[in-house]
Amino acid sequence: MVFFVFVGFTAYKIQNGRVIETNILSLLPEENGKALMHHTDAILAQKMEKTVSILIGHDSAQLAANAARSIKEILQKTALFAKSDLSLDQGTISENIAFYREYNHALLSPWQIDTLKRNDLATIRANLIAKTYGMSMDISGSDITDDPLLLFADYITHTLGQNLKDAQLLDNIPVFSKSGKHYALLQLQLTESPFSLGYQDKVINALDAAQNDIEPQTTDIEIIRSGFLFHANNGAKTAKKESSLMGGLSLLGVFLLMIWAFKSIKPFIAVALSILGGAVTGFATCLLFFDNVHILTLVFGTSLIGISVDYALHFFTAQGAETNRNTSKVISHIFPGITLGLITSLIGFLALCTTPFLGLQQMAVFCMGGLIFVYGCVVLIYPVTFQNSSFKQPGLLIDKLARLYIGWWSNRSYLTIQKVTIFLFIVCLLALPFLKGKDDVRALQNLSPSLVQNDVKVADVLGSSFSPQYFIVKGANDEDMLEHLMVLTSHLEDLKQGGALGDYRAINSYIPPQTLQRDNAALLEDFMQENQNALQKLFSELSFPEKTYETYISTIREALQNNKFFSLEDLRQSTDNPEIDLLYGGDFDGEKITFVTLSKPQNLSKLSALQNISPNIVFIDKVSSLSQLLNHYRFTATLQAICAYGLIFLLLVFRYGLKLGGILITPSILAAFITLSLITLTQGSYSLFHIIALFLVMGIGMDYGLFIAESKKRTNSALIAIILSALTTILSFGLLSGSNTSALHDFGVTITIGIIITVILLPLITITFKLEKPRK
Repeated sequence: MVFFVFVGFTAYKIQNGRVIETNILSLLPEENGKALMHHTDAILAQKMEKTVSILIGHDSAQLAANAARSIKEILQKTALFAKSDLSLDQGTISENIAFYREYNHALLSPWQIDTLKRNDLATIRANLIAKTYGMSMDISGSDITDDPLLLFADYITHTLGQNLKDAQLLDNIPVFSKSGKHYALLQLQLTESPFSLGYQDKVINALDAAQNDIEPQTTDIEIIRSGFLFHANNGAKTAKKESSLMGGLSLLGVFLLMIWAFKSIKPFIAVALSILGGAVTGFATCLLFFDNVHILTLVFGTSLIGISVDYALHFFTAQGAETNRNTSKVISHIFPGITLGLITSLIGFLALCTTPFLGLQQMAVFCMGGLIFVYGCVVLIYPVTFQNSSFKQPGLLIDKLARLYIGWWSNRSYLTIQKVTIFLFIVCLLALPFLKGKDDVRALQNLSPSLVQNDVKVADVLGSSFSPQYFIVKGANDEDMLEHLMVLTSHLEDLKQGGALGDYRAINSYIPPQTLQRDNAALLEDFMQENQNALQKLFSELSFPEKTYETYISTIREALQNNKFFSLEDLRQSTDNPEIDLLYGGDFDGEKITFVTLSKPQNLSKLSALQNISPNIVFIDKVSSLSQLLNHYRFTATLQAICAYGLIFLLLVFRYGLKLGGILITPSILAAFITLSLITLTQGSYSLFHIIALFLVMGIGMDYGLFIAESKKRTNSALIAIILSALTTILSFGLLSGSNTSALHDFGVTITIGIIITVILLPLITITFKLEKPRK
């Protein structure tokens, strides 16, 4: 009844929303005290992750533009995109220029400010003459009476040129030239999350269909795609593939093992149904506590096969040893061992729940729900189902190997065993100082080389790329924010010229603070006054209308007197510039914020030092920050593991006494130390996920010890069941070690090595419990 309630609940959740999460970043913990960083990360992600860039390359610029326009028209019919072209077309550019022209008296480029401050009339004169007689087209459309020095044309080219850079507009399609080839740019804005599995497929199918329609029409065309969506789709496909492959191979391994061991298909059918029910129950349990389940949780859930089958194997092994087929006696024999085993496993998984990693919490909840279900099946359903069934005692080969190994240990004196144990502990303690941690957050996901190559190609053609480092600039209001931003960008310009930074993008490229606008107007007025006679003569020589000088300086004075300058809000409401929308962060904690994105930073220490200029300037290095966070939680997880081992030890002492409790936990502790040492020796370092996997090594290892401790006179059948259980666990986690995802790989490797070492050390428990009489 409980199971079917869970099935109904799962079906309801699936029908009422997206329950599978594919974003790898959602696995990472949030850093306490970094609310600003979390806020800005969310804003940038929302603005950037929904953008898909497509380059259409061809030897002919016109053919590239034509193909891009055709693709655009096809995609517009799909209704999958909010905008099918984020680039500024000619009409938008004209509207933006019209807004800026109204304030041309306050807008000066850096070289113009420098020239006017030096009162360099010769340079101004030369520039004016060159533009009057030598320029075929003035994109600013300046009126001579409004801008007789023709300064506005330079400013507008410098400002709006940030969007197009070296591109040319062909039929409102920006076309870039790179290495003798022309690339037309389409930027698509997604209407849904790029991590939505269904939406991913629709978008990619639409892009494939458009590409298939265009390619036959234009020979030698090259189409390059870039965006978060493609990485998310690749990660989801990889996870699905791994989940299907590992789950299938694990079930196949269990099938072959159980057929070989019990010479009957009934145990396998029972185990398969139990595992299937456990997986459904685990999934439903996750949905009880979380809005959705990460797809890597499902991949990790395949390891549930290797853990949950232990309880069933103990039942069937004990049933095979039972001559009168009395399942009640079978359950009474194995109940203490599997119950204590379940408790210790749950303690290990509960420890995982205390970690700040959402993905690990989900994995723990998934496995706890699944284990409890399988345990319930073994205790409540198997005795009824197999009341009149009999199974052969598993394989003579396993029995002989177990007897030989135990016999070898039995021939050693108890003192020798103690010496070996102490020696192993000393070796592990001596190895501790050499254990080196690894906390690189970039190892969490193995990105597709072809997709990364596409991203690099698009960034190279467009002449810009985003780095995980960026600046946040704060202010009491927009004007205050722009003031602080100007201070930062002046230093960034110095670093750019010095080679410490490739490039940067900041919102003050499009709007100077109103104080600077006023300073520009005042500077222009001073220059006009100081050079009145020379300028009047120059305007006359160039046949400008009469009183051009008087009209222009009157306009400047009127602007200064009436404070005719524009704000960031005026600009955002009156113009359409996606670059401004990207860089403006809006409100946070009563302040205004903006971003400065960086391209190809070469010296992070110099960039980081710039935040010391002002508390309103914050440098964000997401990779470094998260790597430091992993380091912190690796240390915390180590302490949690020690506490979990301590808690289990207290439980064992309560049940068996101090000496036997210590012997029971010894193989698990030694296995943890030796595993960590071997991983560091072979891989050079260990990660947070190796430490967390030791929770499971502890839980599974304690299961084996408790099965022996509670087996009483059935030690041999318990050992056989443990060996079969270990084989299934090694099989499932060994497959997990082949995952392309670093976290899952680390889990698989650690648990595989840990379980092998635990099984090797189990005779310590077997021999001790034969020599010592357990406390009742």
